[in-house]
Amino acid sequence: MPKPLLMPTLDRDNVFADRFLLKELIGSRGISELWKAEDLMEEGALVALKIFVPQARLDEKSLELLHQDLEKVDSLRHPGLLQPYSIDIQDGKPYFVLPYLHKGSLHQKLQEEGPLSESEVALLLQQVGRALFYLHAHELPTLHRNLNPDNILITDDGNYVLSDYGISNRTRSALRKVVGHTTTMPPEYAPPELFSAQPRRTAASDIFSFGVILYEACSGEIPWMGSGGIALLQGAAIPQLPFRYARELQNIVKACLDPDFEKRPSATELEQEGTYFLEHGNWKTFGRFAPATVKVVEYNKSSSLKPVFIGLAALLALFAAAAAYFLYIAPDAWQKLTSSEATATVIRSGSPAAADERAAAAATPAETALPETAGDTQQPPQASPAPAAAPGGTPAPAPPAPAPRATAPARTNPRPAYRKPASLTGFLQQLPNEKVPIAVRERWRTDIQRYFAPDAIVSYTADGALIGVFTVNEMVDMLLSADTSSTIQVTNMHKNEEGKIEELNVASASGR
Repeated sequence: MPKPLLMPTLDRDNVFADRFLLKELIGSRGISELWKAEDLMEEGALVALKIFVPQARLDEKSLELLHQDLEKVDSLRHPGLLQPYSIDIQDGKPYFVLPYLHKGSLHQKLQEEGPLSESEVALLLQQVGRALFYLHAHELPTLHRNLNPDNILITDDGNYVLSDYGISNRTRSALRKVVGHTTTMPPEYAPPELFSAQPRRTAASDIFSFGVILYEACSGEIPWMGSGGIALLQGAAIPQLPFRYARELQNIVKACLDPDFEKRPSATELEQEGTYFLEHGNWKTFGRFAPATVKVVEYNKSSSLKPVFIGLAALLALFAAAAAYFLYIAPDAWQKLTSSEATATVIRSGSPAAADERAAAAATPAETALPETAGDTQQPPQASPAPAAAPGGTPAPAPPAPAPRATAPARTNPRPAYRKPASLTGFLQQLPNEKVPIAVRERWRTDIQRYFAPDAIVSYTADGALIGVFTVNEMVDMLLSADTSSTIQVTNMHKNEEGKIEELNVASASGR
């Protein structure tokens, strides 16, 4: 193939294609330049002119590839896509004539205004997600392949639209060879699967690029210092959004940046999340991106009714066994047991008074049975004889009354005292300690809450992985159920003017 003929880059005030007066270079991405221009045939109307490979003239093969892609682009119709007015070729240089949008690109907006609010992020999610879904679900599925803030433009009424879509990898490779560039897209927005041993690009690759854009729109910074998805392959963690953004949005961005492309959300999921926020004023508290639900654990506290039911069941079984014994095995024993004399004997023998009577009887001689008189009638019992008189006529002294038995004091087990921690870190480190009863640790919840502002949030990391952002109560629940060998550390803290904690980073590391 003959070496392409290099030509000077276009300059300001040049007239391109005998029609467009170039006024300002908006941007250049290697294989194309985007110019603000005046259409001399439309009384100087402002247009955007996207010129492919302005430094060279394309060969026939490259032109044929680009022509096929441009036909496909021309067939796509969606409000979220920037539609070209026309597509043409001038001196071997294909170009688009596009509407000129005075508000510029998302990149310009972020540079001039800084990070977006949550409502602005929701609008971005809704409109870019909707446009990507149209591309991905089209009858001829199309990948954007070059999604970055420069290619998200803002219409006069504040809506977001995509540009520079629909150019295939094969065409981009051909254009790169012409201009001598080696990359197809800015590396900071490239997904990790492009750097693998077997590079591949899917719809999820666009989602990853969009996740980088979302992070940049919230933080004002590009993650991984601009290294893109290759940083994840080298073991980097997914960065966290600033605390001012809701946990649901944190989870959305985290899912978009997942190293596993199969776990990333679809474009329609992102559209739905943005739409829900715009309609309700808050993110979904349910579904895939809802905050992690912390289940209140009972911590081995069994139900108070369970022992009662077990006891009742045991008593019923005992009664049933006794009834079977007396009714079928020894019915005579039941009659003896229920007779009045036997009942009285049982009652007396089991009472404390009976015990005293038995003790007194053991200390005095046994009474002799009185002889019966003639006939069937029995004489009433006679009174006990008076004590025998002592020699000299003096009555014998009565036997001394038994001394009252001493009652041993009730034995009580002293309750062990547990020292209350003196600092927030001490409380957090002791919450997983199973040697301290759960009831005691539960009572510390009020002490812990005194360190925090009412709307405080806690970022919780376990073994180096971000679990999520939680309330103070949710954090306490998680630490109460944490492994007792876990090491708890406070890694960052932000307080308000009153000295109350507004933001806290807690990290736990398993000791096993």
